[in-house]
Amino acid sequence: MIAELGHFSLILSFICCILAVCIAQIGLIYGHPHLQTIAPRISLINCFLLLFSFACLIYSYISSDFSVINVWQNSHDTKPLMYKISGAWSNHEGSLLLWLSIFGVINYLIGYHTSQSHLPYTIKIQTLIIQHILMGGFIIFVLLTSNPFGRILPVPLEGRGLNPILQDPALAIHPPLLYIGYVLTSVNFSIALSYLLWNNTNINLGLCIRNWTICAWFFLTLGISMGSWWAYYELGWGGFWFWDPVENASLMPWLVMTALLHSVMVAEKRDTLKAWTTTLSILGFLLSLLGTFLVRSGILTSVHAFSVDPERGIFILALISFYSLAALLILSLRIHTLKSVYIFSPLSKEGAIIINNYFMLLFLSIITLGTLYPLFAEVFSGIRISVGAPFFNLAFIPFVIPLLILMPLAPLLNWRKANFHILLQKVIFLIAACLFVFLLLIIFTQANAIPISLGLTLGLWLIGGSLIAIKKKIFPLQKFFLNPWQHLSQLGGIIAHIGVGILSIGIVCTSFMSQEKIVTLTPNSSVPLSGYTVQFKTMKNQKIANYLEEAAFFNILDDQNNVIAELMASKRLYDKPKIITTEAAFMTSFWGNYYITLHEKVADNAYNFRLYYHAFVNFIWLGSVIMACGGIMTLLRRKKHVHTNAPNI
Repeated sequence: MIAELGHFSLILSFICCILAVCIAQIGLIYGHPHLQTIAPRISLINCFLLLFSFACLIYSYISSDFSVINVWQNSHDTKPLMYKISGAWSNHEGSLLLWLSIFGVINYLIGYHTSQSHLPYTIKIQTLIIQHILMGGFIIFVLLTSNPFGRILPVPLEGRGLNPILQDPALAIHPPLLYIGYVLTSVNFSIALSYLLWNNTNINLGLCIRNWTICAWFFLTLGISMGSWWAYYELGWGGFWFWDPVENASLMPWLVMTALLHSVMVAEKRDTLKAWTTTLSILGFLLSLLGTFLVRSGILTSVHAFSVDPERGIFILALISFYSLAALLILSLRIHTLKSVYIFSPLSKEGAIIINNYFMLLFLSIITLGTLYPLFAEVFSGIRISVGAPFFNLAFIPFVIPLLILMPLAPLLNWRKANFHILLQKVIFLIAACLFVFLLLIIFTQANAIPISLGLTLGLWLIGGSLIAIKKKIFPLQKFFLNPWQHLSQLGGIIAHIGVGILSIGIVCTSFMSQEKIVTLTPNSSVPLSGYTVQFKTMKNQKIANYLEEAAFFNILDDQNNVIAELMASKRLYDKPKIITTEAAFMTSFWGNYYITLHEKVADNAYNFRLYYHAFVNFIWLGSVIMACGGIMTLLRRKKHVHTNAPNI
């Protein structure tokens, strides 16, 4: 009964989308304010219906209702409660229902919690209409091809279970964060199209999409970094980024949103770059849809990919093609109305932001080429081509270096035109200090001296330049305390740059200063690893919860043979489904992680192990979190309230 209620709620939600689109659009065209109010009212109803539908699916998982095909395929009785709940979105059908639930909540926020000063009433209603068109398309996709409430008869006594590598707290959080980011990009898309359709060039587009852009970028940043962290400690291969096509699919909209985040600053403050900001707003959501197609079409084989049904892939491709062609047609017909006359020097804050945008789109082009070209090559030639880390690393590095050099300078520049000599005076001591550090690193670094020295110096350059910019924003204190919210908002972007610097140091150190050993050990034997001794103590077989575990126990010894940590690396054999996973052992310190994985047994009491020391690897996720926090700080600015004559909802 619960499953049928969830399915019925989805059908009602689709009907509501049709009503909202038809009635509210007629109200806009003919100027009937009471018809226009149907859009926000239905957004509230839809929010309830979709959340209720998703709650029905979660209840089916918690109660182990194996008459529901989705539950039978992805759960079982012995699975912990947390993973019964997260199992609801660990599959194709459930993740789409979560996507739609987030869509419903965001549409409700647009309708009832959007300041009229930021989004004029007519644009808000048109935005909700477009949002309901987007949401309606995905609801019909779920109903026709991906029903999460389908029944199976006779009812199985037990479920198949969830892939054990997905039974992890980080992966329970990672997909919802990404989905929130993806759906938030749709708001920029809809506002930009509404802006074009109504030819309302008098409103400030940057102000309208600013907060939505920041929130989308924040959730995408956290979602991607959470996925990277999960892959690092769960998959057992010791890496933080594999350039997997599905990983790339999440990075592509993030790059566009990073470019948009910077261009919105110019659009908001100078009311210029309208055409560019509109284009990026549309492109961000279209790339989110492209990622949806790659994950769910079956054309990719990945631990991240959900679907292998070609019919679903064709449906998604048709849906995405319709949305993309409609958006690009509107853009091409209306973009000429977005001309703005604003002259600024290349050496200015505006110029630096445009350079940032060029770099982001260059990175986007590299990732798109490396991700999609192998797919097209296989379709047209039948030859499978692998494009991995070597290609992306070689393609990115020459362009990342100048970007890191320019990043700390942007906050120090003035709007419209900056003075080069004044800029040089601000950073001359930092330049000298960085050159000194670079020379010291070259002298004292033995292996990989140039990449390590250059990478660390660039990271310190970015952090140092950002600290200079923070000093400029905080002092004098009298000016800061006159408008603290505004200054804290401006500091957010600079703090995000510090996060990039810390992230860069983590990537460089992990890539060039780490150690890796493949060793064969017997009980009580040991091997040195980066200043410590790893001692293999014993092996144990144990039954825990829903798996059998073969566990290797280690001691980490310092140079005085004192035990500073006791670790366990294991292999787990799960029963439902039958699969073996590798669980790594970790010792974390400020300087890096010690990481051990168990491989195969090679003789009596002799086992192969892979040992890693990853220098400063935690700086990668620390930098990512600081980036996200810096981004969200930019929302601290107080809103200006403007009275409008919008009808009561």
